[in-house]
Formats: sequence, structure tokens, C-alpha cells
Amino acid sequence: MRKLLLVLPLLLTLFAPTVTVLAHEGEDDGDSHEQIEAKRQELMERFEARQKERQDHIASMAARIKQHLTDVKLRVCEKRQEIIKRRSVNLANRSRRHLDIFLGIAKRVDNFYNEKLVPKGIVVSNYEELKADIEAQKAELEAAVASAKTVAEGFDCSGDDPKGQLADFRAEMKLVIEALKDYREAIKNFIVAIKSAASASRSATSSAGD
Repeated sequence: MRKLLLVLPLLLTLFAPTVTVLAHEGEDDGDSHEQIEAKRQELMERFEARQKERQDHIASMAARIKQHLTDVKLRVCEKRQEIIKRRSVNLANRSRRHLDIFLGIAKRVDNFYNEKLVPKGIVVSNYEELKADIEAQKAELEAAVASAKTVAEGFDCSGDDPKGQLADFRAEMKLVIEALKDYREAIKNFIVAIKSAASASRSATSSAGD
């Protein structure tokens, strides 16, 4: 028993460092757990931050793409706007040239009728009606050209309805083309009537001579 009491302090001395070490190891485990949790929280925050950055980048890219498409459409519209205005000017000039040509033809035919045929007693029964039709078709053509020009000059890509304006211009173009055809037809009818009267007069003169 006495020997055991003498050895016990020695044993306590030998095992004390081990107990201390185990105590420290326990404390280290506690610190490591807190550090791991803090690290995990930091990683989650980084992940969420990267996710937000990625989403913001995607949204920004989408906005830039949309803006790019809008800019492209605007440039296309502006080019079309230039084309429309140029076509309007060309249409007005071409219509004016056709009008002048047809007027020149109608005037020569009218002079021939009044200076050559009427003095000989050759008359066209519906002469006044044919002349009135020419004047009416001329007025229709001039109005159609003026309307198409107004629509073209008012075309604006930044307006509320450029597509609607484009459709209006195309409709006005068709009206001008139709007006040109009607005007030409009216002059053609006038020429045919005068020519028929002249031919009938010659035939009558030839028959009388025989």
C-alpha cells in the first residue's frame, strides 16, 4: 500500500501531459468546427455573389442584344425612309413627264381636229365629253401624285406607326399608277375618236369621187 502511494504521484505525472493534450485537442476540434462553418458561410456568400453577377451579366447582354436589334431595325427603316422619299420624287417627276407627253399629244390631236376637220364639217359627237374626261383624269393624276408625295414626306421612322405609313405610301403609289393608266386611256379614247372621224370623212370623200 505504501508503495502504491509512492508510485501514484509518479503515474499522475506521467499521464498528466496526455490529459492536457487531449484537453487541447478537444479545444482544437471546437475551433476547427467554427472555422469550417465560417468558411462554408464565406463560400456560400461568394457563390451567391457570383450567381448574382452572372444573372446581371446575362440581363445586360440581353438588353444590349435587344438594343442592337432595335438599332439595326432603325437603320433599316432610315434607309427605307430615304428610298421612299427618293421614289416619291421620282414618281412625281415621272408622272409630270408622262403628263406633259400626254398633254402634248392631246393638244396636237385637238388642233388637228379644230383646224382641219371642223372646217370641213367633220365633227365628233362626243367631243366635249372626251375633252372633259381628259381634264378629269388629269386632275385625278395630279391629286394622286400630290397625295403620294405628302405621305412620303411625312414618313418618319421615329413616328408611332412607320409600318402603317409605309403601307399608306404603297397604296398611294398604286393610286398614282392607276391614275396614269386612266389618263392615258382618256387621251387614247380622244385620239381614236378623232382618227375615226377623219377616216370616215376620207372614206366618204373617196366614195363620192367614185
